This record gives sequence, C-alpha cells and structure tokens, in this order.
Amino acid sequence: MKNKKFNNYPEQTQNLVGFIKSNLLIKEGIYTNPFAKVNAQNTNLATGKEMLTESSGMWLQYLIEMDSKDSFQDFYKNTKATFWKNDQFNYRYDPNNKKLSNVNATLDDLRIVRALIMYDQRYKTDFYEKDISEIYNHLKGTAIKDGTVLDYYDPVLKKGSANSSLAYYDLDTLRGLEQSKPDQRKYEQQIKIVEEGYLSDDFPLYASNFNVKSRIYSSNDLNTSEALEVLLHLAQVGKLKNTSQKWLIEKVENKTLFNSYSTQGSPINHDTSVANYALAAQIFKLTNDKKHYQDAMTIIWQSQIKNGKYKGGLGDVKSRQFYSYNNLNALIAAE
Repeated sequence: MKNKKFNNYPEQTQNLVGFIKSNLLIKEGIYTNPFAKVNAQNTNLATGKEMLTESSGMWLQYLIEMDSKDSFQDFYKNTKATFWKNDQFNYRYDPNNKKLSNVNATLDDLRIVRALIMYDQRYKTDFYEKDISEIYNHLKGTAIKDGTVLDYYDPVLKKGSANSSLAYYDLDTLRGLEQSKPDQRKYEQQIKIVEEGYLSDDFPLYASNFNVKSRIYSSNDLNTSEALEVLLHLAQVGKLKNTSQKWLIEKVENKTLFNSYSTQGSPINHDTSVANYALAAQIFKLTNDKKHYQDAMTIIWQSQIKNGKYKGGLGDVKSRQFYSYNNLNALIAAE
C-alpha cells in the first residue's frame, strides 16, 4: 500500500496543507465546499459545509503518509463520533442541523479501513484490528454480497443498493481483508466483475456500474473521476491494462482529461477538474512513470491560488468553488 515518493513540490504542497487545515478541516471532519453558495434545489449532493466520509478517509490516509500518529488517532476517533451509526459509517453529515444520512457509501468505508490497515502496518501494531474486523464483518453481511460490492446499505430499510459501481471496488483493500479461502474466492470474483466491465481497446475505460439483479453493465456516460478511480484500483493490484495507461498518458499530455465521456469515448463536455489529473498522477506514481506524474502535477499546480484569502487552495476564486475531493486527491498525489 506504500506509494513511491515523487514529490518535487514542497512549497505548493505545504501551501495546500495550510489551506485545507485553515478552511476545510474541523474536529468533526472536512467541509465539502465551504465558500460556495448552497443550492437548496439539489439535496442529493453534498454542498457547502456538509461533510463526507470520503474526505475523512482521504485525510486519514494523508496523516499516515505524514507519520502523524497522534493526529491520526484523534481524527479517526472524531470521524467515528461524527459518522458511525448502526454499525457503519453513514456517508454524509450536516453540522448545521446535526443531520446524518441513513446510508453508507461502501467505497468510503473501504477508504477508512485502508487507512486503519496502513496505520497498523506502519507502526507494526494491531491497534485497529478490532475496528477493521468490525467494519468488514458488517460490510460482508450487508454491502458486500457474494463478491459483489453494493454502492450502499440502508440499515433502517435493511436493504442494499440495486447498483454496483465499479469505482467502489477498492481491490487492494479488499484483497487485504479477504485472506481466508472462502473470501479469496470473493476477491477473485471482484476482480472478474471489474475486468468484465472493460469497454473496448478503442476506449479502454470501464462501465460505470452494473445492475445487481440483471448483472447487466450500464451504458451511461462516465464520470471521469469515477472512471479513474477504477484504473487506480486496478493499478494498485497490478491489473492496469497497457491500453488504459496509454490512453491516460495521451489525455494528460494533451491536457484533455475531460469530466465526462460517453461509453464510445466522446467527451460529453470539455470541462475538467483537478481531481482528474490528481488521480492520473496517483496512477503514474504506482506505475513508476515519473515524467507523466510530473506532467499531471504541473497541471494541478497551475490552478493553485498564489495569495490572498484562498492561498494554497485548488479551485476558483470567482465562483468560490474549492471542493475537498479535488484538494485532497491532489494532496495524496503530491505525497
């Protein structure tokens, strides 16, 4: 699980950490986009000062990389206090009204478990062994069924998601958890599920999800960050296809890693985001491709605010959009 150190940008990274600590990070978690105006019409998306387990899991991973043992323990304790309910981490919390979502997001749970595993590996302890087992055993009975990773589980309705997003298959973490012989078969099934979602050599990404009941893969347009999460998870277990890697290199070289594509490979729009290039950089780090790692990081730092109220942040001053997902993925890429 240990990443290579490619970081040649200590000042930019330090400024980014300063921005996150000053503007996004509080005791309970990390704000999603604290400066933006809240869109009351769309309550399905986390906005403004709401918090996600996604961000908390990424911050925990950063703290391990930084060898911040005490900070890790404190932040994990607070993460559990904020999000833990009905034996799982429910994925979204609004500190303004103390409202916690009813469901988890399975990838976010696996991110947190990954951080706990990283902690015990780094410090050669079993400090979090009980928590790891508790979280995984609950997932195994609810959101991870017969080798299929469901998007979420609702403990109130006692029902899981009808969809299985391929981005949710955090394969390296699942491999670490599924060590017994029966569980190893589940891991092999998870690899198979992801690999069978491959679209084509012409557009070497993967379907966004499949229907759990019909087992039919979706033909919906791809969210690029989610598509790159799939490639990252494959790279972490040595399963990244050369075709996918070459596609990613070409998009980074041409600065055309757009936010959304059809399953035939046509861009849906020409917007882009820091997270796309940060995920690409993480993949290049894993494949020991220093040149393209640096290309991706150069694109990221071009959007970093150099001074003023938002110094160090990755976002847009005019619209006041500074998403935690973009900033935290860039931070993980930089370390």
